[in-house]
Amino acid sequence: MKEHDKITAICSLLNGFSDDDWQTLETVFESTKLWIPDMVYKFFDVVDHFLSSAGEYYPETKNIKIRNSEEERFQIVQNWLTEILSGKPDDKYWQRIWLVGLVHVFHSIKPLYIIGIMSAIQNLFLANCNSAFEKELSEKIFAAFKRITDTTAACIIESNIYGLTRGMLMVGMNESLINNIKTNAVKRLIKEQRSQLEQ
Repeated sequence: MKEHDKITAICSLLNGFSDDDWQTLETVFESTKLWIPDMVYKFFDVVDHFLSSAGEYYPETKNIKIRNSEEERFQIVQNWLTEILSGKPDDKYWQRIWLVGLVHVFHSIKPLYIIGIMSAIQNLFLANCNSAFEKELSEKIFAAFKRITDTTAACIIESNIYGLTRGMLMVGMNESLINNIKTNAVKRLIKEQRSQLEQ
């Protein structure tokens, strides 16, 4: 089983994600597709605000290089949202999402950025659902969207972690050393944090 398939299987157990979620979104696509432009702008509004103000917390964000033009970036996000809201992802959807996580490792984009951006998109989608549909249908549509986008975020984040670990192995770092870092070094960090909490 491929890594991204494992993530979707695990999320199915954790949050109930299933193919039914895609079918639920497909039934209202004629309505929700009208929201895509605003969702795209919200995505980049959050990104731009973050990049302009996060330097004091994460100086490396100043070094993030954006290769695509603004038009190309808007088109990429628009295509992604269209694929989700149409309820018709192609058979490489999760593989592309896994690739996004690896690209984020290369550009030092932290997992918490994904959580923040996805949350903003979800909140906008929820507001639109509440305005457009009756309560019961709104809850059903939003729940499906949230499970899909939560699973998407999980896949990106797990790919990010996988990329870091796998990358260390590929450049010759010993696996036992990596495991030692996970156990002994992290154990010390846990001890430090607990000590600070007790002060």
